[in-house]
Amino acid sequence: MFADLVFLYPRVGLIVGGILLLGAFYRFWFYKPLRYNYPLTSFLAQYNQSASKVPQYLIFFIRFFALCLLVLLTAGLRRVDRKSQIRMQGIDIMLLLDVSGSMQAFDDINNPCMRIDAAKKEAIRFIEGRNNDQLGLVLFGKHAVSRCPLTIDKNILIQIIKELSLGVIDPEGTMLAQGMLIAANRLKNSTTATKIMIVLTDGYPTPGDIPIEEVMLVIKKLGIKVYTIGIGSQEGAYIHHPLVGIVPVQTPLNQELLQAIATQSGGASFLASNPDELREVYKAIDALEKTDRDVPIFTSYVDFFKELTLAALCLLSFEWLLTTLVWFVI
Repeated sequence: MFADLVFLYPRVGLIVGGILLLGAFYRFWFYKPLRYNYPLTSFLAQYNQSASKVPQYLIFFIRFFALCLLVLLTAGLRRVDRKSQIRMQGIDIMLLLDVSGSMQAFDDINNPCMRIDAAKKEAIRFIEGRNNDQLGLVLFGKHAVSRCPLTIDKNILIQIIKELSLGVIDPEGTMLAQGMLIAANRLKNSTTATKIMIVLTDGYPTPGDIPIEEVMLVIKKLGIKVYTIGIGSQEGAYIHHPLVGIVPVQTPLNQELLQAIATQSGGASFLASNPDELREVYKAIDALEKTDRDVPIFTSYVDFFKELTLAALCLLSFEWLLTTLVWFVI
């Protein structure tokens, strides 16, 4: 019950509450009210007759608890509605995108769409179709960077991909294993039964990268499936040269490595030699299994403003009645 209670302004509550406690401590232990001596009181004292301190203590505690309620009101006491979580189907997916220099190439002379542009377009299409999933993004070139953690906010992820361009990371390398390790770190705390990695690349890992065998041990221990997409063709590709125009190039693809990564993790490997095939690959991956999980789409809070205000007013009114109409003291 108390675990669901939170404060909107906890620091304000601590400061005001501390002042209240100090004031109460001083009032209870050190404060000495004025005393008036009358002949009658001296006469009563000879017979051990004295005024009761019960009214004084009772009114003190009534006033103290009323002020405590006002402190809670100032701190913004409220209850978290745990039922605001809803059950939905979904899995956690980390997208890994190669942003090395070879991704500027295109594979179809009749459709001069760069690989990076095709990958961005189809990744966005894939994200838009995964309504119930959490997705994140890792980029890898000469270095690997976690660009977006797992999120259900598809708009922010799509915006990141739209603004992505080659050169955001040093393109002179392909740190595939390093990128996979970063993605695994994002998935390690996932509570879903199914955790997915989708790796898109068009080249060989750069010498000096983390040994892929060590990364696969981590991935298998975490129960992550890896789906690899090799983009490119054996016939070669083309690039737009600023001086010469369209120039044929060779961008070798290590399909055997991608196949081994997918097989060892329980996933699947795909090859896309043009944008149309890449779209079909994402459609195939889109048919992945789903699992139920609780996701806090929004968090609802129940405030106690009315209850605390009413209770404090009732206590203060009761104190006023006692001091005005009953004992005429304090």
